[in-house]
Amino acid sequence: MENRIEPNCPRTVDRKKTNPRKKKSRRTAQAITAAITAQGLSLVFQGRQICENLSFTLPRGSISVLVPQNALAKSALFELLAGRIRPEAGQCRIGPNEIHDLPLEIRRRIAVLENTERPYEVMTVGQTAVFFSGCFPAWSNERYYELIEEFGLTKRMKISNLAIHQRTLVALAVLLARNPDLLILDDWLAGFSPATRDIINRALHRFRGQSGGTTILVGQHLGLSPDLVDNLVLVGYSTCLTLPTAQLRDTFPGLPGSRGSRPREVPRCSDSSAGRASSPAHGRHAGKS
Repeated sequence: MENRIEPNCPRTVDRKKTNPRKKKSRRTAQAITAAITAQGLSLVFQGRQICENLSFTLPRGSISVLVPQNALAKSALFELLAGRIRPEAGQCRIGPNEIHDLPLEIRRRIAVLENTERPYEVMTVGQTAVFFSGCFPAWSNERYYELIEEFGLTKRMKISNLAIHQRTLVALAVLLARNPDLLILDDWLAGFSPATRDIINRALHRFRGQSGGTTILVGQHLGLSPDLVDNLVLVGYSTCLTLPTAQLRDTFPGLPGSRGSRPREVPRCSDSSAGRASSPAHGRHAGKS
């Protein structure tokens, strides 16, 4: 029985192996130099070959959008980045560590949000904060309730009484309150209203500015602000094209968020055009009369 609990018991572990502060800080600094680096990646998902000999690098402290070629490739890349599947060939690393076999101290600094992510329905919004604050040492109640207030929620609301998109917002607030180094988001932003998308864009912008965290979004993410994204990564079968959005805005001034862009106006019909459009119908009615 002692042998069974010995790996999880901190008293039986030698202090020299678990408390080398200098070595631990050096190992942590190497792990977060690059958020994710893939080299010669070959991936098989649900019996289909997704990619072969694919390579890309996403720098730390940036917001990058990975745009795969189809929905199956999106699911495969998301599962890979979440550490749930292994590549058939090649490497996908966070620093010097394979992404599917990360140490616990690195895994704890990664937050993943997918489409089906929901908080515990038996809790209220406030009880959710109390529960997760005991699970993560870097938890920030201030950041959590700031987001909850911006989302139009209160701490007394029960999760089971919220709409599906509101539950997703609570899950996002939980992830950002953890102060992770790496945030991986699935393609779920398009289902929100424009006002809610603006709040989410501001929250992701503050996350990068306050903690210097890295955000990776997998999918189209049509509701994401162009000013927020640093890199647009187009992922093919064996090629990958990384486009800095700042360069795109300078090259194509008409894009949203560029210097020369103007707010899009809704076209209006003039009186003459309205008259021309209504004249055939008026003529038909006149003929019938």
